[in-house]
Order: sequence, then structure tokens, then C-alpha cells
Amino acid sequence: MARLGEALRAERERMGLTLEQAAEDTRIREKFLRALENGDYQTLPGTVYTKGFLRNYAGYLRLDPDELIRQFQTERGTPDAPRSFEPMKPIMRRSVILTPAVLVPVAVLAAVALFLAYLYYQFTTFAVPPRIEIDEPAGDAIVQTAEYTVRGRTVPDAKAITIRVLPGGETISDVRPAADGSFSARVPLTPGANHVEIKVTDATGKPNQASRTIRYEVASASPSPLAGGIVLELPPNGATYTNGPVPVAGRAPAGATVT
Repeated sequence: MARLGEALRAERERMGLTLEQAAEDTRIREKFLRALENGDYQTLPGTVYTKGFLRNYAGYLRLDPDELIRQFQTERGTPDAPRSFEPMKPIMRRSVILTPAVLVPVAVLAAVALFLAYLYYQFTTFAVPPRIEIDEPAGDAIVQTAEYTVRGRTVPDAKAITIRVLPGGETISDVRPAADGSFSARVPLTPGANHVEIKVTDATGKPNQASRTIRYEVASASPSPLAGGIVLELPPNGATYTNGPVPVAGRAPAGATVT
């Protein structure tokens, strides 16, 4: 009797089929069909799977599958050796053991982190002065009234806001910021230049200050007439403005165009 592999190959070739075509039709990998035809049983996956491949291949080649399986068992000689499996070992979770080798570096890192946090707190709390912004006047200004309302913003928890006007020496110390940090106060002015100092002290005692120069120009009794019947009331003659708007006001004949 011809060997199993020779019988399979001879029948496939008699039917005019290639090994690649047979693998595509039977859905059996080509290397397994080649192993069956070559008698290379070491390449095959196992007895159970090989018998299944052989039965499908025999039906495809119109051969007796039972006869081919018996021949396979005869040529194979010994059955598959039983597979041995090692029992799974339980996963052991190691608990953390606190030893001096672990505690000392942890303690050092914690101390360094606390020290850096303390330095940062000291810097942000004591080194940075409180915020102060003066909205009115935005810069040095010239006014024609004896009083002016100074407005600004600072930290809401400011301990004290003091406004001092020189050369008059007037000091306003009862200014308190609102919940959003805004504040305002009316300051008296003397004719000429008035140096206004606004000083803010926060809850930790850090000070900060800003200043403005407000020039009080006393309006003349009679406006200055200009050519064409135009009367210029503002700005007064000789006025100086720095970093602020210049108010222009006056009177002209009815129906006139002012540029």
C-alpha cells in the first residue's frame, strides 16, 4: 500500500489541483497540507486537529476518510504525548515594609518640600507689595475746582489707605476699600500745583504708594475773547497738561461751526 502522503499527492495531481488551490478550497493552511503529503507529522498541530484536516482533505479528494485516518494512525505509530500543565501560582503582593532606608529619604524630601513651600509663602506674602491703581486722575491733571475726587483700586483687605496733599499738608486717613478693592476720596486743593500721595498698607503691614500732581487753576472772572466772537473758557491761558486729556470749552455765535 502506498504511504498516506503519496496517496494524497497522487490523487491531488490526478485531479489537476495545485497545493495552493487545495488549501484555498479546503480552508486548511498550505503548510499543513504539505506536511500531510510529505509525512512530516512533527509539523502538524496534533492528532485531533490532524484527523480533522485529513477527513476534510479526503472528502475534498473523494477518498475514504476512515481508511486514510487508519493509515495515518499506523504510520504515526505512537499517539500524542499528553501535555503537562504547571499549576498556576497565586500572585503574591508584597506589602510595603517601612525601614530606616526608606524612611530617611522620605523624611528628607518632605522637609525640603516644606522648606520650599515656606519660602514661597514668605515671598508671596511679605515680599510683594499690595496692588494700587489710580483711575482718577489717570495722570497729572489741571482742574478749576477747589476739590477733586481721587478714585482707585487696591487689595480688598487693605489695612489702611492714606491720602496726603502737599503743600497744604491735608491728610485723609479714614479711606476704606470696598469689597472689590475700589476706593475714592475728595481731596482739597490749593491754587497751583498740588502733590497728592496715596499710600496703601495691607494686612501684613507691607506698604505701597502712588502719586499724582493736580494743578488747581483759578478761573478768571471774564473769559478770554478770541477773534470772530469766540470765547475760550477751557483750558485757561498758560495751562500745562501731562499724560491726560485736555478739556476744551467755550462759546461761539449761534450757527457757527467750530473746528
